[in-house]
Amino acid sequence: MGGSLGMEGRSNFRWLIAGGLSALLIDQLSKAFLLAYFTHDPAAPILSFFGGQLSFIPTQSLTLAFGLTGEWPRPGQIAFLCLLGLLIVGVGFVLYRGLARGEWVNALALGLVLGGGVGNLADELFRGAVIEIMQVGGGDPEPWSRFNFADGFILIGLVVLVVELLVAEGASRAGIGSSSPLDD
Repeated sequence: MGGSLGMEGRSNFRWLIAGGLSALLIDQLSKAFLLAYFTHDPAAPILSFFGGQLSFIPTQSLTLAFGLTGEWPRPGQIAFLCLLGLLIVGVGFVLYRGLARGEWVNALALGLVLGGGVGNLADELFRGAVIEIMQVGGGDPEPWSRFNFADGFILIGLVVLVVELLVAEGASRAGIGSSSPLDD
């Protein structure tokens, strides 16, 4: 079929797209839902679990744009973030191209990282700040961590990629999979 990817190559691409779109859609839809339907006292949680240790409280996080670009005018911040986004997608593409056929777990994990990154970038570009929707810790005086689904997908994707890398390296060092006695 003249230059088309084999079935396994297409499968990797499908997992990459499935991971990326799932991460992006879950992240953006959860934020849109909470922001549209829960206008309330910003200090009061919408939902709270474990005695207030895990709460859903939409807040703006200005750390990405203002942490990296400080006093820059907003158009400069947006241009910088767009370039940063293109760089991240470019690195993701290079990593994807390095996957062997059938490495669907790595393709899915890479998709989660890219989809989460695009979700946070979309917040910066369209909402002016990343929207964090969950917090861990009671908030006395500040919660231990604030995050959103995009952050979670990025973390899960990176952990899977690191574990896969360590497993592959361990197998390589142990000589597993490098040659088979049947090859002789």
